[in-house]
This record gives sequence, C-alpha cells and structure tokens, in this order.
Amino acid sequence: MNFYRSFYVLLDRQRDRLTRGLERELGEDLAEIETFQQRIEASERAIARVRNDAPAQLAVWMQSNVAAEAARKITDMVQRCRTLVDECQRLTRERAAEYRHGLSSMAEEAAAPADAHPGRSGPFSLAGRS
Repeated sequence: MNFYRSFYVLLDRQRDRLTRGLERELGEDLAEIETFQQRIEASERAIARVRNDAPAQLAVWMQSNVAAEAARKITDMVQRCRTLVDECQRLTRERAAEYRHGLSSMAEEAAAPADAHPGRSGPFSLAGRS
C-alpha cells in the first residue's frame, strides 16, 4: 500500500509542476516514474505466476477479509493514480499546444516583410542603429 501512496505523491508533484510551469524539474519525476513502472510490471508478473502456479491457494486467500480490504485499498489508490495520470496528460497536451502556438507566432513574426518592422531590413538586422 505504501508503494501506491508514494506513486500518488509523485504523480501529485508532477501535476503541481505542470500546473505551475516548472517543466525543468519534470526530468526528476520521469526517472522516478520509470522506476515505479518497472516495479508495477514486476508485481504484475509475480501475480500472474501465483495465478498460474497456485490458483486454489490464491482463491482461498482472496476470500479472506484481509485480502478484500487490501484489494479495496489498492483499487482505490490505483484509481486515484489513474485520475492524476489523466490530469497530467491533459496538462501536458495543453502546455504542448501553448508552446506550438508560441513557436508558430514567432515564426510568423520572423517571416513578416521587412517594412512591417520599421528600422529593420530583416528579422535580425541592426540597420538604422548607430
């Protein structure tokens, strides 16, 4: 359960960084997220092994109250993590659209005719300055 809480905190931090425009710090988060993904994949492989190797024992364990409570808590945390992942993806798409729009505007300005910029004969010209 602590694993999922830690993952949630990491995703929440990523969302905050995206919201506040702190993209430079996202590199740290991406490395941590990759580690979490590897741990999740290892857990999924272990669960698949138990399902294949000891399905009767797994069925008995899943009927216990402890297992039901653990499964409910994990399911809840996974759902919370998914919600944060969806929000982070949305924020990332929005930020990417803003960057594309800004780059497009800069390209249009650079391609504007020289007479649109008094005192300049080109986008980087120093003509007319002494």
